[in-house]
Amino acid sequence: MSTNEWEASLNRYIAASSTARQFLSQLRGVEITAFDIQRALCQHLGIDEENPGDLLSQDFTAEAILKLLVDFDFSKFHPEVLAEVVLEVPLIPDHIPRLLTEQTVKIKGEVWQVHKNDADPFPSNPHAHNYDAGIVLHLGTGEMFDRHRNSKGRIGKKGLEAIRAKLKGLTLPQLAA
Repeated sequence: MSTNEWEASLNRYIAASSTARQFLSQLRGVEITAFDIQRALCQHLGIDEENPGDLLSQDFTAEAILKLLVDFDFSKFHPEVLAEVVLEVPLIPDHIPRLLTEQTVKIKGEVWQVHKNDADPFPSNPHAHNYDAGIVLHLGTGEMFDRHRNSKGRIGKKGLEAIRAKLKGLTLPQLAA
């Protein structure tokens, strides 16, 4: 595909997805983002979400996107936060780099979030997210994983118990010995 053909295809996709996004947002009564549309199409069509350029070869119209995604569950992209725990003493070791994907930077403490209806129950159901480090925490064992499900070690028992103590009214995984 030449540069001009690629640009024309990209412009058609943007226009079609924008129209579909507006319609789906209105239909669902929630804001659906352009990125949500892209991820949903990739998931529906089995396209690698890290290489969404393959969507351009589909030559979508707004109607085609709507037909594919009218029943798609977009809520999994925006799970409801059940709890948020802010710790003054960091639990994640210094050797694990922090992600700078957001504009907010916190100097003290760590923020952990537990979501309702998380799309992925790994590593436990529920589990905690630390978005600053890109880490998920098993709430039964204290084991931490990166986004590729690679183990990054464990937090100590006291740290795990401190997080669990702040999570009221949730059914948590059994504590591992």
